[in-house]
Amino acid sequence: MQYFKELLLVGLLFLFSAGITFAQEDHGQSVLPKGGNSKKSTENIFGQNKSVPFQIDARHNGYLHFTEIEKGSMLLCGQKAIHIFNSDQLKLNIDSLKRLYGPKLQLELYNRKGFYQPIVRVVDPQRAVSKTKDVLYLNPSKNFSNFFWTAFIVFFLVVAVFKLKNSTILMNYLKFVNSFSLRNKQEYLLNIRVVNKINVYFIVLLSMLVSIVLTSIFYNSDVVEDLFLKNLSFVELLLFWLTGVGLVVFLFFSKILWVNIISSLMRIEKFRPIHYFNYIRWSFMTYLACMFIWLILVHALGETVATAASFLIPIILILFGLRCLFLCFKILNFGRYRKLYLFSYLCATEIVPYIIIVRFFQ
Repeated sequence: MQYFKELLLVGLLFLFSAGITFAQEDHGQSVLPKGGNSKKSTENIFGQNKSVPFQIDARHNGYLHFTEIEKGSMLLCGQKAIHIFNSDQLKLNIDSLKRLYGPKLQLELYNRKGFYQPIVRVVDPQRAVSKTKDVLYLNPSKNFSNFFWTAFIVFFLVVAVFKLKNSTILMNYLKFVNSFSLRNKQEYLLNIRVVNKINVYFIVLLSMLVSIVLTSIFYNSDVVEDLFLKNLSFVELLLFWLTGVGLVVFLFFSKILWVNIISSLMRIEKFRPIHYFNYIRWSFMTYLACMFIWLILVHALGETVATAASFLIPIILILFGLRCLFLCFKILNFGRYRKLYLFSYLCATEIVPYIIIVRFFQ
């Protein structure tokens, strides 16, 4: 009953913060500057990006199509301005650019007042269907920014509630240094059941974090070959995030079930708690690191959200690879089993799923 009251409080705070954000939302209407009839106002710039870098290489053919570009913006190649925009649209032949400036181009849009919502697309006349990857730059709408901060606040409210009631559990999960140990240590977490009420709450908390990070990546990168996320409203993004939370919770419990099945078949049940708690700790550490890297890149260093999203993908893959490596050391130091026998267990539970994840992001 106590947990229900606390979750109800978090829910009310969530609705309150979401309501404030929704009230401030643009709702698709243009914000006009005083005394003007322009469709857009530079006072309402999404992300405040003055510089929009993008790259052209051997993959790109046809022509570049620029839309929604502020007048007076410059297209730069290195330090050289190769075009100044007198209108909000432009088409440039890619082959001509490569002949003039080389096969691999580092281009950049610049406007000292910032951009509203510029789109840079590769259009290949020889290909009938355009793909998401043809969009080299698509600045996110205000909906994503509103969603991100709402989800961020709610997540840390849930963390605060969890810490009040389960401080010992949370602080043990936060002992990230133990994840880098090559040997198995006696920890408080190993003395509690793998599936109990407190761990279920922590998995939900972790799933909220995972869903925030993955929604940010999917929204701002070309991992998913679809632009449907770009058209979601603030409320729809919140529902997408909550759906993601439910899906991640399901995947975590599927992982627990799979580890239980494999460990039972191979008769190494005693390794199960070590595997489980290290897996959860590594996941928490990985996505928490991604969250703070995102905040630093976008809000401290001023990088574009597309750059931040593409930067997070290799970070996740590297940390997941390290998780497999350190779990390998831990299991090889466990019990009197043959190394190949233990390694086959690790292949079934960690290495093969890791390869599937790498293939997905590729």
